[in-house]
Amino acid sequence: MNYFEVAEQIKQEIMAMMSTGKCPELLESFNELHDYCDANMLGQNLWDVGEHSTENYIDSLNEAHTIVDRWLKARRGILESADHINAHNPWYNPILSEN
Repeated sequence: MNYFEVAEQIKQEIMAMMSTGKCPELLESFNELHDYCDANMLGQNLWDVGEHSTENYIDSLNEAHTIVDRWLKARRGILESADHINAHNPWYNPILSEN
């Protein structure tokens, strides 16, 4: 199981929670899910921890959470601006980008 598949499962779990009223239909972020459930447990049943090292497991789960966070923000219409995203890119140079 890869983190894309886990992210898709987490999305399905969130949609089920939304449809039953366990959380709002528009969430601002993955972190906001913690107000309604233990968000870190979403998608956990898909992982066979034995086939991953602990570090790889955590990294993969964090990647899945990032995908879900971006999906929630896109649904809400509050995606980060390109400049904000690029600010975390060590290769980004805003002076060169203006030309």
